[in-house]
Amino acid sequence: MTAAARRLADLLFAEIIAGSYVPGTKLPAERALAAEHDVSRATVRQALQLLERHGVIARRAGSGSVVRYKPAPQAVAAAGPELADLPELSQITSPLELAVVRSIVEPEIARLAVLNMTGRDIEAMKAIEARLQTVSVDGEAFSRLDDELYLHLAKGSRNPLLLAFCRLIQHVNRTAEWSIRRRAKLSPGRIRDYQLHARSICQAIENRDVEAAVEHVKLSLGDFHQELVGGF
Repeated sequence: MTAAARRLADLLFAEIIAGSYVPGTKLPAERALAAEHDVSRATVRQALQLLERHGVIARRAGSGSVVRYKPAPQAVAAAGPELADLPELSQITSPLELAVVRSIVEPEIARLAVLNMTGRDIEAMKAIEARLQTVSVDGEAFSRLDDELYLHLAKGSRNPLLLAFCRLIQHVNRTAEWSIRRRAKLSPGRIRDYQLHARSICQAIENRDVEAAVEHVKLSLGDFHQELVGGF
């Protein structure tokens, strides 16, 4: 079992527990997974074999890999009410609490993205960022693309725990009532500010400049904090 296969298995498992693939659904084909993660099909097969051994997926000839993993109810309950009921988590998380967690997680995602993203990852990042730049007035559309970009960076970090945190942050950010109101009030000027930050972050990652990528993420988070202070 290679280190690359173990990392891929960790990433796939993180996506499964985050809800990207629910029980009974199929994972992408080996060829698609190899292209997405820039690894060989042999590495993909090793990762899938590891997940199968642990009962996370079932592999069937001609049918692909089907997700079997489902957290036991007692395990979810033991994790506490916050994890047992994610909608409740979005109801009890304040804007400031979300800002604090983002300030911890997102700079590290950017740092690891610089170090670990492949050339194919960077090209896909640039394509998402280009679509982000086309939005001028629709706060909801901008937020969806911004989430897509950060999720791509989290995947590129090659850290499954950071990916899971990113998905949790985005869940709260998408469903909290205060956040829904914020997106509805995003002005064209504010959207443009965030677009400039996104462009700078992506350019720094493409240039493999860790310091600049982290700094531009922090500047973007600073604007988010100003929104909170101003009551958006």
